[in-house]
Amino acid sequence: RELGAELLEIPTIKLVPPSSNAPLIEAVTGIGSYDWIFFTSANGVEHFFDYFFKAFRDVRDLGSIRFAAVGPATADELRATGLRADLAAKSLGGMQALADKITGEFRGTYLYPCSDAAPVEKRGTLLSNVGVSLNAHIFYRNDRVDEKVLPRLHFDRVLFTSASTVDAYFENYPEEK
Repeated sequence: RELGAELLEIPTIKLVPPSSNAPLIEAVTGIGSYDWIFFTSANGVEHFFDYFFKAFRDVRDLGSIRFAAVGPATADELRATGLRADLAAKSLGGMQALADKITGEFRGTYLYPCSDAAPVEKRGTLLSNVGVSLNAHIFYRNDRVDEKVLPRLHFDRVLFTSASTVDAYFENYPEEK
């Protein structure tokens, strides 16, 4: 905008609840069995705390649990809850950096609140190699916005905010690949 571009925000995904809440309720009410919560998105932070505050009234019920955050927006969202990341990597490309930072002090059992689109296997393998047990739970799903909602316009440039938005766009417009 500062350089004169006209921006048009067009959602290609919508975030919806998971198909079953039972595993989430179990994960949240069993929060004491985790050493860490591993957040890779601001949405993960938001959806985790939505469920957490349905089960608990006070953030102190988290006890001594520690937090890992991938990306500055994720760390910012965690700070908005009044908490800070004990361990942080600068970007999703920073997963290896995060794994490299994990030493004996950071090993343990991690709760990973994620979406159904999260590359859990890749992250789980990377972290298990350094002594981390990653327990992923789907706290929200990424659903594609129907094609009829997306306007058919010409763009000089397209900026996507996540892999899910790219996938949804090309599902709606396969001829654009």
